Amino acid sequence: MTFPFRLLFLVALLAATASAWAIEPIVIIKSPDEGESYIYGRVSDRKLRWSDKEKKLYALITVDNSLYSSNTDRPEKETVRFYLPGVEYDAAQKLFYVRGKNNEVIPFATTKKELLFDSIKPVRNAVVRVVRTRGRIEVVAEIYKPEEVVAEEAEQKSSQTNEWQKLDLNKAIGQ
Repeated sequence: MTFPFRLLFLVALLAATASAWAIEPIVIIKSPDEGESYIYGRVSDRKLRWSDKEKKLYALITVDNSLYSSNTDRPEKETVRFYLPGVEYDAAQKLFYVRGKNNEVIPFATTKKELLFDSIKPVRNAVVRVVRTRGRIEVVAEIYKPEEVVAEEAEQKSSQTNEWQKLDLNKAIGQ
């Protein structure tokens, strides 16, 4: 493929992807923290953790190189912590939330009872994305209007959208 055709293909691909993501987040939370890890690693674990002492919510991202290590190299893991600013916790309701423009409470995550401990799970209309570029790691959380997520899911089920174009909120941390 020559350069102009590659460029045209890329523009068409971006346009198709943008049209598949028809809904816009009402809240975007970008972690001020950045991490570095293996260029050829994979995200092997992701968790949300609340620090009672600091009153802060963190995303813990574990990256390992097990898929790319050889017989002579031992697989290694690295866990990087990312602060998610603006998230507050209501212990009585077990609800993590952010404040909207008019000081309204916008749910972000809830505490779920597990076998031995509680885990923090994003609500259905929230997603936490791990963005990796050449070993650099960033975390961005997005919250959508619940009714728009339901409508988008229904539209995707009824359309013939390719699997890679779908907005899949189930790939969020902990879901």
